[in-house]
Amino acid sequence: MSVSCEARSLGARLRRSNFLFRRHVAALLVTTALVSVAGFVASAPAFAQQSSPNASKTVSFNIPGQPLGQAVNAFSAVTGWQVGYSGAVSKSALTNAVSGTMTPAAALNLMLEGTGVTPRITGPTSAALIDAASSSDTGATVDGAIALDTIDVSGGGGMRTDAAEAPYVSPGSTAYVSAEQINRVAPVSPGDMFREVPGVSIANSRAGNKIDVNIRGMQGMSRVNTMVDGAMQQSSAYKGYDGHDSRAYVDPEMIADIMIDKGPSSGPHGAGAIGGSVNMRTLNAGDIVKDGQSYGIRLRGSGGGNMIEERSTTRTLSTIGRKNFDIGANKSGSVAAATIQDRYEAVIAASYRHQGNYFAGTNGSPSITYMCCGTRLRPTTIPLSVYTPGSQVFNTFQDTSSLLGKLKLKFDDNQSFEVGVNHYESTYGEVNPNAIAFINRPQKYAASHVQADTYTARYAWTPASNDLVDLRANLWASDVASVLNSVGVDVDSFTWGGELYNTSRVDVLKGLAITYGGQTFTEDASAHNNTASVVNDESNLSGVRAMHSLFSNAKLDVTDWLTLHGGVRYDRYTAEEGGANAGARKSDSRINPTAAITVTPIKGVQLFTQYAEGWKPPSIRELYVRNNGIQPNPNLRPETAQNWEYGVNLSRDGLLQDDDRLRVKFAYFDNSYQDYIIRSSVRGIYQYDNIPEATFKGIEVSGNYDVGWFFASGSYNYYTEVEYCFTASAACAAVTGTTDYNSSYVPPKYTGSVTAGTRLFDEKLTLGGRINVAGARAVPRASGAQVTLPSEWLPFTTFDVFGGYVLNENAKLDFSVENLKDRYYVDPLSIGLAAPGRTGRATVTVQF
Repeated sequence: MSVSCEARSLGARLRRSNFLFRRHVAALLVTTALVSVAGFVASAPAFAQQSSPNASKTVSFNIPGQPLGQAVNAFSAVTGWQVGYSGAVSKSALTNAVSGTMTPAAALNLMLEGTGVTPRITGPTSAALIDAASSSDTGATVDGAIALDTIDVSGGGGMRTDAAEAPYVSPGSTAYVSAEQINRVAPVSPGDMFREVPGVSIANSRAGNKIDVNIRGMQGMSRVNTMVDGAMQQSSAYKGYDGHDSRAYVDPEMIADIMIDKGPSSGPHGAGAIGGSVNMRTLNAGDIVKDGQSYGIRLRGSGGGNMIEERSTTRTLSTIGRKNFDIGANKSGSVAAATIQDRYEAVIAASYRHQGNYFAGTNGSPSITYMCCGTRLRPTTIPLSVYTPGSQVFNTFQDTSSLLGKLKLKFDDNQSFEVGVNHYESTYGEVNPNAIAFINRPQKYAASHVQADTYTARYAWTPASNDLVDLRANLWASDVASVLNSVGVDVDSFTWGGELYNTSRVDVLKGLAITYGGQTFTEDASAHNNTASVVNDESNLSGVRAMHSLFSNAKLDVTDWLTLHGGVRYDRYTAEEGGANAGARKSDSRINPTAAITVTPIKGVQLFTQYAEGWKPPSIRELYVRNNGIQPNPNLRPETAQNWEYGVNLSRDGLLQDDDRLRVKFAYFDNSYQDYIIRSSVRGIYQYDNIPEATFKGIEVSGNYDVGWFFASGSYNYYTEVEYCFTASAACAAVTGTTDYNSSYVPPKYTGSVTAGTRLFDEKLTLGGRINVAGARAVPRASGAQVTLPSEWLPFTTFDVFGGYVLNENAKLDFSVENLKDRYYVDPLSIGLAAPGRTGRATVTVQF
């Protein structure tokens, strides 16, 4: 792969003095934390052997029958185990007496037998207790806790199980993506990880290896909080006439699972996230160490086809065909090592991904007819993409590396402290949307480069003897520095913040849990042209934006069939312009309530209604971008949301057979956004302005069924209404604006995915397939919309197949073929960049 002179000078550009200082400060803080606990870690095994017997060793027990809370205290005192609770578990439940010599796991099972409380072993010396009879359990476990509508998935296996269950046992819409789902069909682009999530799309996922999330039509300008290990990691970049995106960077090889909240939240990650939040969790020790073991290593390597190395010389499309694809141009690999001890856990991992330019599919229409332009809408025919069927798609290559390290210390009385560092760096290709739309022929650009560093520190305390304390304290920082050569822009963003919150459970009032705390973050961002030959009106900006939030929410089980949820958060923001115009300041605040009712008429069936208000202050770009022809708007108001949702959850085990499980969620959403911010034009002067309202309404269905030898899952999203109200006097219309970029944010009318497969030969062999569908834009562009790019695509259906074979207890072979029928198509929310054609990949994983 060639590296241009611009790419070779990236190091100098990335070492801008102010960001270098911040990176060094953040690195110094984490290094200091690691060094300060090194002595403790070194001595921990010896101490642990004295006070906490290994899970496989027998222990002498003499614990009488007593209330659960007291019994767990006695159990922990004898074994040194950490035992956590879900919110549905009552600590007043009476346990069985345990007497004799046995393993801690056997003793815990005996102690809880017949109580309705089920133990879930989550590590060599840890367990989580859940209410086996309650269909409303969304689970908190040893290493994290549920804060009503927010689940911390930083823990072990039981934690992830509860997180996967959460969407089907809670009001409102959440989604969970497991590592198994991510790796069934190996991602070509990071955005492929979200393909099975209803209502979620990734914009321009083929144009660079970024993640720009669209949740139910909300996208960009900090409307969706995108996180890596709970740390906000998003930077705003200008894309010419295609507007802007909010970028996050992560290698799918490092991702263990993903939690998604749709819409405003009164939980610890809800400040300013009017569209919702996405938290991508990287590997923990529990993902590498097998159950019952103390050490683990995972090696993974994969290779595929349908890609060709980026050449340094210009070659026409007619001389490069798929038959010339390069062996080794589509490969990735990773190594991870971890340990779980009684007093600490640790994991280190590294990954590398090398991909050349991919080839488009061969079967499909090369052109599209849509309504556009002029004084009225009229049919206009344009090429679906400048890349013809079967051609090489330039600027889709990448060389990406990641490093990860985490250390977690476990103290007595269910306390833990964890620090983590995640380094991501990539040199990659990216197209200029302006060129795709206006030059109308493929172009090559100098490689872009990004470096993203994430630092986290987490403290958790859940004393077994005190229902009123379930404390979480998090600090984090995210530093993103990028050089985007395709559009000639440098973007730097440093964001830091934290959360402090506690959950109190009151036994006097059955099922009452209250979570309360605060959240704060500060974003310092700048962007500027990096070449004199490129002039972008909206590339230059500099500013600081801070948000501070107090929140509280409660859940009360009024009866066995009625549960009430309520919450409120107070948000305040301040913003100040930087650079040559430093001094301009803005601030505002608002109180945002949430409420929900869950009715359980029969076991396993929930009916719910939820109302949530949200608030999104203007982003730094909306407030302070200023250049040729665009000016700040000192009267810009925050966006507010008033969202209703109605739905049904179905959670049944043993439906058709004793060992099967069925989960289904149906939801109707009615989301209204007042003072929605768009770009407007008055007498040729552009600025960001508020319009009265934008509305998104629709239905979503998701679910899964598993009976061991057969499994199936599916999701579907359909918009019944998408409208924008541009003035108070005019009627709302199902079209986008003439001068705004919201044309690029309009999702497909419908999207869906169905996966089905079978497990054979004692589940050693897995075979399955997936169908993906997407419709055209939910609404067209307005007539006369000539200053924004036409984000258009055709409805499509693609087919994927996948499989896996367990070679032995330590090794597994996985294989997949994406776009089996070699469909030529363009992804939704993409500016004319053809998607990959038929792409096969094989992966070998060795874990011991």
